Amino acid sequence: MIGDLRTTLQAAREFLIERSAAKRSHSGATLLTHLFGTADILMQCGASEAVVLAGLFHSAYGTASFRDAICQWSERPALVELIGIDAERWVWLFCRTNNRVRTISARLRNEAVPVVDRVTNESLEIGPSDINALASIEIANLLEQNSLGNSWELAAHARALGMIGPYGCRPFRLRPIDELLGARDVGSEAAMKTERLSGDAVRIEMPIHASTII
Repeated sequence: MIGDLRTTLQAAREFLIERSAAKRSHSGATLLTHLFGTADILMQCGASEAVVLAGLFHSAYGTASFRDAICQWSERPALVELIGIDAERWVWLFCRTNNRVRTISARLRNEAVPVVDRVTNESLEIGPSDINALASIEIANLLEQNSLGNSWELAAHARALGMIGPYGCRPFRLRPIDELLGARDVGSEAAMKTERLSGDAVRIEMPIHASTII
């Protein structure tokens, strides 16, 4: 894996463009825009580099709802080389976990539900750090599409993590890819605070009830 995050993001953009991500439609924009938007949310929320990179490639192998894969299962070593072993593992789990949102939500409640591979129907070994990473990635994925309101439990977890404000707002703006790659101290706490202060809040489609505020 390339050591510098910005350099890795630049290499990732070239990789994604070569895989036609800039030409594939996703949630009213392009797949490339969605993937970088997801990574940007994670950066601005102070996620680790590995989680940010996993967010950038979260649907690389295709998911149950998004089957337009940009990587084949056999290409795992290439993705490990690009983003690192931890990030690639979370990408793989994100793409392979059956009933992903329901499973993540149950595990966040400490319910011992099985994690099932949607391809092989076998059980997956998954720990608390995996669940926390997958939850952050899923929240960022849904926030970028303005659809976090479809999962109340993840929305509550997002509020606890500071990924949304108390009134259902995303307290930062998404940066254009060129701006994101050219930002000073990309992904740093200082950059995150600057974006939170200067960006426009975006209201997500989620009515707020007192019982859901934590």
